[in-house]
Amino acid sequence: GLRARVGSFDTQEVQAYGTLPGKDLGLTLAANRYRSDGVRDNNQNRQDSLYGDARWKLDQAEWVLKFSADTQNIRLPGSRLIQPSIGLNQLANDPKGTGTPLDWADRQGWQAGLTGNFNLGEHDATFDFGYRNKAQAAYFDFGGFPDYRESDLDMFSLSPRARFNLAKHTLITGVDINHWQYGTRLSNAPGNIHQPVNHVSATQRSIGVYVQDQFTVSPDVVLNTGARTEQFSIRARDIYDPSAPGGAFGSGALSGDQNEREYAWELGARYRVSATGSLYAKAGRSFRFATVDEIYETNASWNHEFQFLKPQTALDAELGWETGGARRGGRAALYAARVKDEIHLDPYSAGIGNTNLPPLQRYGLELEARTSWQALQLSGAYTLAFARFTAGNYNGVDLDGKDVPLVPRHKVALNLAWQASAVTKVTVSANHVSRQYMDNDESNTLGVRIPAYTVVDARIEHRMGGWIWAAAVSNLFDEDYYTYAVRSNITADRYAVYPLAGRSGWLSAEYRFR
Repeated sequence: GLRARVGSFDTQEVQAYGTLPGKDLGLTLAANRYRSDGVRDNNQNRQDSLYGDARWKLDQAEWVLKFSADTQNIRLPGSRLIQPSIGLNQLANDPKGTGTPLDWADRQGWQAGLTGNFNLGEHDATFDFGYRNKAQAAYFDFGGFPDYRESDLDMFSLSPRARFNLAKHTLITGVDINHWQYGTRLSNAPGNIHQPVNHVSATQRSIGVYVQDQFTVSPDVVLNTGARTEQFSIRARDIYDPSAPGGAFGSGALSGDQNEREYAWELGARYRVSATGSLYAKAGRSFRFATVDEIYETNASWNHEFQFLKPQTALDAELGWETGGARRGGRAALYAARVKDEIHLDPYSAGIGNTNLPPLQRYGLELEARTSWQALQLSGAYTLAFARFTAGNYNGVDLDGKDVPLVPRHKVALNLAWQASAVTKVTVSANHVSRQYMDNDESNTLGVRIPAYTVVDARIEHRMGGWIWAAAVSNLFDEDYYTYAVRSNITADRYAVYPLAGRSGWLSAEYRFR
């Protein structure tokens, strides 16, 4: 098939895709090109991608080869600054402007994965091998103190696993092995990168072992259990050259390494109350490690360092009820989690980089419903979310009871679809998000929050033979809004916002070959 789309901000997109089916062999290919000038100055985005999927079926096995490649070139418009004490409000005076007209970033990547699925009678086994490469370059002018860096990341993964279908049990066990090789070079200009100020190299390795079991106690009761343990290590070094261009006032990070071991578990139960309704409960422990490309930044004195972080861990529980099928039904759930050492990108305590947050708890309510009547389909979702620190003293501020930034209390989503005819469909969606504290305002003392907003989108699609014609309007009522803002860690009442697009639209034409 072929698809072309044009829209606001000089947006142009072309897609081509196709499948060659066969009895034992199959091939799927897809390519995409995207161009847009963006809503703001210095906001251009250029993307190209290619995806492929080849399958080969044997009597008791199947081999799947997946591969993809992509490039992206983007300009970085930066934020709009607001500081009431000096009358600064770039959001009101120039919302589409840029304070970083020279900043940009490029990315090139490709990946390939080979999967083997083997049928062993009542049981089966799977073998996954993957490789991914990601090369990035970025330039930040910083008001005449430029920073240019090139990074390269190679990732290898190996994941064998087996599933055993027993009388009342479905048992899955497996191993995940990952190896990351990371390198980055820092300079003051692209032309000087051959003699970098800093040359960072790091290696990350992890191996995890897990087991899961689904136990059918009776036709109405199912239990789920699981456990995982993982060993994780990072070794990193930084070679600093003060004689390199721009290196006179630089610094180098001390070499270091980190070794961690963590575990996770899960326990769940589902009870079928009726033919369409079920109660469920689940609890578990999870973890997350900071990856090798997240640890090299600067401290509060602007000296480079490896910020080895503690593993993030969480204990969580959920109790819920589900009913209905695809056209009519609903879900209600209560959830709670206690999180230790949450990994967060945060300039609040130590320069620009990641840090571990103090202990916090998250809890709330989730509601979902869907129904249909003749040609109409209506669905909705509501989330009530609380996230608060339970302890901690952050830069002299007691955080106990403070709200965690970037967590809106209320989120509402509504979607209405009207099948106007056999070939025409109209969809309208609305999303409301309540106000929330800004990033870097863990103390909740700025006095300004990210405002609440409501965004409505509409789309119409018409089919004619092999053709699909579509048109859409995003942000139908031209809401002025932003979803991210960050408080300054230097000036008390200064903060930066990242405004999003007002009303915009696009038209597309697609043809599917038969």
